[in-house]
Amino acid sequence: MPPPGADPPAIRVDRAPRGIPDEADPVRLPGDEATPAVAAHPLDPRRVGRIAAALRDAADRGLRGRPVAGIAAVLDRVSRRWLDLAEPARRATVADVAARLGWSEASVGWSLDREMETSLGADLLGALDEDLSPAAALDGWVEAGDRRRRALGPGLVAGVCSGNVPGLPHLTVMRSLLVKAPVLVKVSRDEPVMLGRYVDTLREEDPELADCVAVQAWRGGDREVEGALLEEADFLVAYGGREALEDLARRTPPRVRALWHGHRAGACLVAREAVGDPGLALALAEDACAHEQEACLCPAWVFVEGGGADVSRLAEGVDAALAEIGRERPPPRRSTSDVAARRAFLDRLLVEEIAGSEAILGTRAGPGLSHLVVARRGLPAPPAAPRGRVVDLHAVPRLEEAVAWLGRRPSELQGVALAAGPGGSPALAEALARAGVTRICPPGRMGVPDMRWRHDGRPCLGDMVRWCEEVR
Repeated sequence: MPPPGADPPAIRVDRAPRGIPDEADPVRLPGDEATPAVAAHPLDPRRVGRIAAALRDAADRGLRGRPVAGIAAVLDRVSRRWLDLAEPARRATVADVAARLGWSEASVGWSLDREMETSLGADLLGALDEDLSPAAALDGWVEAGDRRRRALGPGLVAGVCSGNVPGLPHLTVMRSLLVKAPVLVKVSRDEPVMLGRYVDTLREEDPELADCVAVQAWRGGDREVEGALLEEADFLVAYGGREALEDLARRTPPRVRALWHGHRAGACLVAREAVGDPGLALALAEDACAHEQEACLCPAWVFVEGGGADVSRLAEGVDAALAEIGRERPPPRRSTSDVAARRAFLDRLLVEEIAGSEAILGTRAGPGLSHLVVARRGLPAPPAAPRGRVVDLHAVPRLEEAVAWLGRRPSELQGVALAAGPGGSPALAEALARAGVTRICPPGRMGVPDMRWRHDGRPCLGDMVRWCEEVR
């Protein structure tokens, strides 16, 4: 134990295949002032090359010849261990991530559960079958009429992760291993802790498979290290903001295929016949609390077909539902700047209301501005609502107007929750698909997609493989 008053030791977040020695003591990551602090082995282009070579060797020895069902079975065991509340790695991760992000431990645990519940063996094999049709093509040649086909994964996958959703980085590892590719992942400075511990669990279950995964940490934008990684990679999976991804794309060699996952937003549409649904308010609140509204599948806007009275009643129910969820999953600590931004947003709405604006129907706030519910008439206009347990309701005469508004920003769109009453609305679903939406679901389920969802509208596993066919 450290002496009284001393800082606790930093958490080691990087992992390398066996046989790659540390050449220096781990150092605290540059620019990391969070608690708990994190450390990693210093990285330079030469070490990147050694790790990449070790990953390729490990894949040749213990990955490429395995049946894909066996790989999925190992990943299934790891996911089930992380679903166990008593699992030491999970417990430590929940506490450390909560301390770094300012989330409650209950919210971190909720996010980890949602990620792991959709990462079980049946989910993995189902996603492979849908994207590759069939997954058996990864194990050998499959017959296809007058020819046979073979699917092959990349020689090496490079991953660049974001830290806004606890548990999400493991998705890049799972997808890479499922297509029988080794992977080197850069973790986010915001949340670098979970993935290394996930790989530790994988190593306990299957050391040979764990040797096909490396987790590293460095300051984003390090040209030398990232240049070495891009030279080694055959495929890139990158999460991040627009500017960061555009910069990375400019430096990525043309031969490297890539999946780019930028920041996007979701919305909710409530048809007139669904406004009175007794479960609607709780479902909208659940979507706004999922992953603390940080994910691309959380609603930035809620469009309600009807008049101001309908929206005001719904706002009252959502406010009560947010308070109810907050008792089970307490909201994050709000930073001074966050509280100031929320106060400025509410003050501007109040000024508009005093000035006689008919657009403002009312606002509600939780203690300490822990949550916000805003009710307005018409399509979104400044000021834009902040994020983080915020429900921004807009009364519109017809949902088609909301769909048209969303369609003018297709690059921002991801998922939409659609409450359309019994039978749904095929016409609205078609219009949303054409507007750029990649996933439509009922309210309350926005934050829990399964492995078969095609993230950003792409067959992510299918994009990672290349095909060879032999015509007879």
